[in-house]
Amino acid sequence: MAEKTRFDKIFVKIKNNPALAVIIALGVIVIALSTFTNAARNLLSLISNEKANVAGTWKTPELTNQFHKKQKLTFTFEFDAKDTTLLGTVTMTPLWSDRSYKKGILGGKIEGNNISFYTQQTSWW
Repeated sequence: MAEKTRFDKIFVKIKNNPALAVIIALGVIVIALSTFTNAARNLLSLISNEKANVAGTWKTPELTNQFHKKQKLTFTFEFDAKDTTLLGTVTMTPLWSDRSYKKGILGGKIEGNNISFYTQQTSWW
């Protein structure tokens, strides 16, 4: 008679010990459920109907003009959300000047967790 393989030996031990078989079965079920629920949660978050909550005032840190390294400035975004429409203003504040330049947001959209908009002008100054 051929010698039993390692798998056969393990299978016989499990078969002869019902408590071990139950523990293994429960472990497999727990792992499968936790994997499925995390996967389902991740998939459901992709189709979430929640929109980005951007309403309020947002300010950038000090930025450097790449064409004039000595010029520093900040941008302030004031957002208001109406359903899928993004409203508000963008204010550029040069740190070398006493003035700020404010422009209205155009074409503002909220799509899920993404926002988009543009401003239009011929020059800041």
